[in-house]
Amino acid sequence: MTHSGPQLLSLLLIAVAVSCSEADDQTPMPSIPPAPANWQELNAEQRRADLHTRRTADVTATLSEKGFTLGDPVFIRIVKESGELELWLQPKNAAAFAHYKTWPIARWSGTLGPKHKEGDGQAPEGFYSVTPRLMNPLSRYHLSFNIGYPNAFDRAHQRTGGLIMVHGSN
Repeated sequence: MTHSGPQLLSLLLIAVAVSCSEADDQTPMPSIPPAPANWQELNAEQRRADLHTRRTADVTATLSEKGFTLGDPVFIRIVKESGELELWLQPKNAAAFAHYKTWPIARWSGTLGPKHKEGDGQAPEGFYSVTPRLMNPLSRYHLSFNIGYPNAFDRAHQRTGGLIMVHGSN
């Protein structure tokens, strides 16, 4: 399954919302509108489509309240030292990204410092590009995504490993 433009941003926002705990920043977590009455009668694919539609509608409204649009370019910054995930968006016709929201990270592994090799228990540090092929639309935690480790910098420094996922259920 491939995603593009507004659909990809929707999935990223949903992943971020699911992956992190609620912060005390006066910005409520998006709420998902109620399921239709016949939800239990739908098959798994229909349920996923329904949930995606309801989440997309809510994310669109939440973005609009802050001057953003579904489909704006996304930058996610994870800061290990403070244990926070920041979501930045670049509004249409803007030269710079603007901060959208910060969530505390429920859990990450290792200590400060880069990941060196497969199995070292470290969370990577660096800049990673998340493309549609790194999304996991079948995730139990809708939507987990692979950060793309190791990137070219990591490989040039003989760092090994892979399948580093952002996910969660908090």
